[in-house]
Amino acid sequence: TLVAKTAKVQGAERVRVAGDAVVRGEAEIRGEAGPVGIGRYVDVGPRAIVHGGASVGSHSLLQADAVIHDATIGVGCVIGKGAVIGSQAVLKDYCVVAAGAVVPDHSVLAPFSIVAGAPCRLLGEVSPAQADEWR
Repeated sequence: TLVAKTAKVQGAERVRVAGDAVVRGEAEIRGEAGPVGIGRYVDVGPRAIVHGGASVGSHSLLQADAVIHDATIGVGCVIGKGAVIGSQAVLKDYCVVAAGAVVPDHSVLAPFSIVAGAPCRLLGEVSPAQADEWR
């Protein structure tokens, strides 16, 4: 696990970062409002914010400036630059959220969904072959 010196972890006793995860510079993990789980091989990009109550599955990528509220992110998801994942949203495995997209509160995205826009809409699906390449 690698946590940059400029990353901020608040409420550290409620934050779990699994092995081989990376938390890049100026990223924030905010565990003071609830537990935060970051899975294995997750890359939390620069200035990304993960709020209390969030869970991020293994092999996921949170690009720069992404904001994750108390949501559940599945395995192998890609959250684009500046995207916002709303409170209690659920992204099933291998979802792709485009840069700047907004996933509304309480949304549920099916596995392999590709979404974009604010609010987001379904653009297509990730093929199982593509998902295998990401692992």
